[in-house]
Amino acid sequence: MSDDTPLPEQAEPTDPRRARGEPEGLLLVEPCPEDHPSVGPARFLLERWRAARAGDPGRLPSREAFSPESLGRLLGRVSLLEPLAGGRDFRFRVHAGIAADVGGIDLAGKRVGEMPYPDYRRAIIRAFATAIETEAPQIQRLRLNWFGTVYDYTDVVLPLLDEARETPAVLSIMLHYDVDRPAYVSRYRPASVDPARDTLDDE
Repeated sequence: MSDDTPLPEQAEPTDPRRARGEPEGLLLVEPCPEDHPSVGPARFLLERWRAARAGDPGRLPSREAFSPESLGRLLGRVSLLEPLAGGRDFRFRVHAGIAADVGGIDLAGKRVGEMPYPDYRRAIIRAFATAIETEAPQIQRLRLNWFGTVYDYTDVVLPLLDEARETPAVLSIMLHYDVDRPAYVSRYRPASVDPARDTLDDE
């Protein structure tokens, strides 16, 4: 074979997350019903939130009820944020470790307003602010082209009370959803949660 013989073409690796001509930024945001399969791994936290709320209807559940050790394998998917400027922005007190690793940016201590993509910032600030204003969980599905890689995920937002500061806060739980690879709820529930309730989150 001579030196100028063209090499055989290599097939491009198939990665369904790679953007195919889609613009960077927010591609989709829509409300998500609580019974959607993607919400399954966080359902025990929604149940805990509602139980705490029922025990003291006039008060948001305490942040202490959602300590890191009580989050099970969701720990790396959970961010804690505090409102700024009356809910027009939020600061990450804790940024989900998985999101930081995958996205390549650790946002701990930073504002949502410092994140890339204005449309994405507006969507998540709106969900956080609505959760605090209505004192009710917010769940939305998002599709995001983050620097050339497309992610589909569901965000479960729980409004809480930081009793040490007597100020509201939000817990944001980012749940990746792949219809071909459903997650087992039992892998996310802590051991203290009734295992009899574990099911596939696509059932």
